[in-house]
Amino acid sequence: MPLLSTLSNAGIQSYGNRGIRAGGSAFFNAGGDYLAAPLSAAFTHTGNFTIELWVYPTNLSQLNLLWRQGNSVYMWINTIGQVAWYHGSNPYSFSAATVTGNQWNHIAVVRNSGTITIYINGVGSGSVFNTATVATGFTPLIGTWNGTSLYQFFGYITNVRVAKQALYTANFAPSGIPLTVNSQLSTTTQLLLNMRTASTLITDSSANNFALTNVSVTHSDFTPFLQPFVTPGTVVLQSATVTPTTFTPSEGTTITFNIVGTNTPNGTYYYTVEEDIATGAVTGADFTGGVLSGTFSISSNTGSFPLTVSRDLVTEGSEEFVVYVRKDSISGAILGTSGNITISDTSITPVFTAEPGSINEGDTETFTVANVGPDGTYFFTVLNGTSANADFSAVSGSFLVSGATGGIDNGTGSFDITTVADRLTEGSQTFQVQVRSGSVSGAVVVTSAVQTINDDSLTPAFTITPASINEGSSGSFTVNNLGPAGTYFWTVFNGTTTDVDFSAVSGSFTTSTLNGNGSFNITPIIDYVTEGAKTFQVRVRQGSVVGTVLVTSSSVTVNDTSTTVNAVASGSVVEGSSVLCTAAAVAFPNGTYYWTILNGTTADADFPATSGSFVVTNGTDASFLVATATDGQLEGAETFQVQIRRNSISGTVIATTNTITISANVT
Repeated sequence: MPLLSTLSNAGIQSYGNRGIRAGGSAFFNAGGDYLAAPLSAAFTHTGNFTIELWVYPTNLSQLNLLWRQGNSVYMWINTIGQVAWYHGSNPYSFSAATVTGNQWNHIAVVRNSGTITIYINGVGSGSVFNTATVATGFTPLIGTWNGTSLYQFFGYITNVRVAKQALYTANFAPSGIPLTVNSQLSTTTQLLLNMRTASTLITDSSANNFALTNVSVTHSDFTPFLQPFVTPGTVVLQSATVTPTTFTPSEGTTITFNIVGTNTPNGTYYYTVEEDIATGAVTGADFTGGVLSGTFSISSNTGSFPLTVSRDLVTEGSEEFVVYVRKDSISGAILGTSGNITISDTSITPVFTAEPGSINEGDTETFTVANVGPDGTYFFTVLNGTSANADFSAVSGSFLVSGATGGIDNGTGSFDITTVADRLTEGSQTFQVQVRSGSVSGAVVVTSAVQTINDDSLTPAFTITPASINEGSSGSFTVNNLGPAGTYFWTVFNGTTTDVDFSAVSGSFTTSTLNGNGSFNITPIIDYVTEGAKTFQVRVRQGSVVGTVLVTSSSVTVNDTSTTVNAVASGSVVEGSSVLCTAAAVAFPNGTYYWTILNGTTADADFPATSGSFVVTNGTDASFLVATATDGQLEGAETFQVQIRRNSISGTVIATTNTITISANVT
């Protein structure tokens, strides 16, 4: 006998005869599971129609697609359990009641005389007037959006029926036994999937006998016809019609949404702006204030709120969105929807109206940008291609934009960029310029075309470089193609020389014209040391003696022209007496020279003075006396030598005398 139930105050319902097979269901358990019906006029509806099915959703954390015909027709369950129906460019329709996760729910979408109503477990709501043709041309899909995990249905589905008539015109008790082609007085059933067994999972019981495609869907004995259900009690339905002042706003337009409620108590309600499920794209940046939700008041079943579309100056094409009116919160039940609203992209794209294309090194060029706004300060930055930051006097800066229409767009501003004449021959270089808002690291508003830096540098070159210089002589160096006019610097780059081989190892000189020339002298010293020829190079630098090297000379030889100096003294001296020392050379430059004691067995105390000087005046020799001290000690004979030095008593030793003996004291 049938099983009876008297749950709560519900009417008694039959659950079917346990002796009769109650059928099964299709199990959708992974991303990509779906069923597909063939392309057919059976699914084109110009008048009344019914699409119904039993569903047992197991995951309501995402949209669950139930039925889809291309981008024009689809039915889905949203994340709060409402069933939605979308048909072309007509408004979305949402059920006021919700399905329950992990329970069997009957869903039917019915069009009756132009009015589409969504029935959840036999209770109708979400009605909207829509007489448009449900067009053919797309394969109907069950349980998927596009054959991937996107909007995948998870759970069980059974008793899918499509008919070309309104099988339900008022609230009803869903059937407790599997549907047939003629149940509920159907005479136009186009598709019926009872899914009784694994072998008949995709068997169409209608006269069309369609062959369905099964992608990874499995059969289950799980069925709603062996589960208790009750006819829901009376529901006081709340709904709202949402009428925008325009369905095609331009950017910058303020849309007023007028709300007319049914059974909506006075108080605070909520709206959310959401992207169209098919086209997507809108974000908070598309609206003034950057918000996608808000509140408004309903009084006496009426209310309104404004929403302003941003003039974002970004060319992104048309965008679509839908506004939902909700109760309780921004994630609460949907009372009504505006339908699709299309933003017309009227942005004026910022452009460079003046850009040189090419700039000579050292020149300044002006860049002008238009269609920028609002008025105010903007920034430019150099985007290097083959150039580098050092190729510009400044790689960023700011400028003013003015003249924007209504403070929004059409403003114009200009700025200059100067390249550096770097005197380096590196060929043409490229760069671009970016205009930014907020700061030099802010959002890029527009980027210029590629610009070229023309390399008009003349390579600096030595035009006079002596092949060799004698010690004690000056070598003259001349370098050309230096510019701009000003001070430049030279430095010695040692090869086998050292810094002490020169009177100076760096210096400066000037040029008077762009690409002009300059000269300077370098003097190796006479060091009185026979060491053979040595080599060095000369570098010309910019900025300082450690600045950028502009050019390096070829190798220069220092000829070793030193003359050997001979120093002699008498072989012995009596303590307390002086010894005569003589320094001589074939060519002995006149000047002051110095002598110092080189102790052998003597000590500094054996001399009243351990150093002194003498002067060469005849270009060949000079003599001087070195005195010894009388110390009154009996110490025996002692020895020492005398060294001849340049520049100072600690200067370079250029000669050393023979050994001199201080005779032993005789008491």
